[in-house]
Amino acid sequence: MKKELNVKEEIQKNSLNEKEKCLMRLLFGDRVTKKKIQMLMDGLDFAYGNSNYLLMLSCLGYQTDWKYFPKKYISSFQAIYRRFQVMNSKSIPWLIQQIRRLREKDIPVMLLKGVALWSYYVKDTPRLMSDFDIAIPEEHYQEAISILCEEGAYLQDETAYSATIIGKNSIDLHRWIFKTAGEKETDIWKRAIPISFYGVDVFVLDPIDMIIHQLDNQSRNIFLAESVDRRMKWMYDVRRIFQKIGKFPLEEIVNRSKEFHAAYRVRFMLEQFSDCFPEMLSKEELDRYLPSTVEYQKWLVNAFKFRKAIVQYDSYGYLPESSISPIHFVRSTKKEYYHYQYLKDELRLEDPDTTFLKYFKKMKHIDGMKSFLGRYLPRIGIGKKKQKGS
Repeated sequence: MKKELNVKEEIQKNSLNEKEKCLMRLLFGDRVTKKKIQMLMDGLDFAYGNSNYLLMLSCLGYQTDWKYFPKKYISSFQAIYRRFQVMNSKSIPWLIQQIRRLREKDIPVMLLKGVALWSYYVKDTPRLMSDFDIAIPEEHYQEAISILCEEGAYLQDETAYSATIIGKNSIDLHRWIFKTAGEKETDIWKRAIPISFYGVDVFVLDPIDMIIHQLDNQSRNIFLAESVDRRMKWMYDVRRIFQKIGKFPLEEIVNRSKEFHAAYRVRFMLEQFSDCFPEMLSKEELDRYLPSTVEYQKWLVNAFKFRKAIVQYDSYGYLPESSISPIHFVRSTKKEYYHYQYLKDELRLEDPDTTFLKYFKKMKHIDGMKSFLGRYLPRIGIGKKKQKGS
């Protein structure tokens, strides 16, 4: 008998555990005790443990002047903290050089994600940045790719919304800040905050847009089964943004998220935020502004079905060109259907007549089907050309 998907169980798997929640609350004002520190350090692995957890624990150490931390471990925590500082200091100069080249051509640049938080919203905390995310207006997109691909860098990958440029480090160049392109009709660039980034004029998202972008991005990480070890970062970052602006503008966040077609994602992530910081956002208040409707619940089920389908499978759900049997082909198509349902429920596709077949064709999976049939059918004697004289 087929086991039904347990959404609550899936949410629990992808939420902060009790240790992580405790650490998060201590970082934002809960009373630190010896018992709590011992609990946080129980079973800690400095060599192979979650690097983000270790970094945040080291931040707590500095924040509390190492009160209740075992003396024999303090130097290890300090080394972790310094290591992240050094990693950032080594990679940032290359990014500055690339941004300066874009600005010399009068191309506006917006810092996104980690580098935006690190340079403006969460300036006093080192962080792991494996790559850099920046955005430029869509009309400058191709020119920006050409500029960044000079001097030895190259285009590694390109999607509908961004391109990955590889040089001394990696830059994800976004023409759409939200992957749904939901910002096209909004004033996202007009609302952006101008800042100086090591002497170069750039922008960062305004606080409301920054919060929504963090929530939207982390929800995608969850549903794409990516960055599991970074699940504390988004919570810490969003909490710090609220701390910087001095308020929790829930109504503004909700209204703005609807403009970006991201209301369901925002609802999903704010449920987890409320679980960690109920004094800032109660479940009742969240339900009042973003109710858990039947449509939302349906979206959530499809989102987790999608996640289940793409675990150990290409994150974008494309049909594998190396399929060798009808079973593989059918399974892949089924996974792609979950992807379609997930997007359909989330975006309420602009064309209500967008059927799965139309979507399948638009995503060029029809080409994959043709390629598969062209390889498979001759193996079972269909479509083989007859030899002369046979």
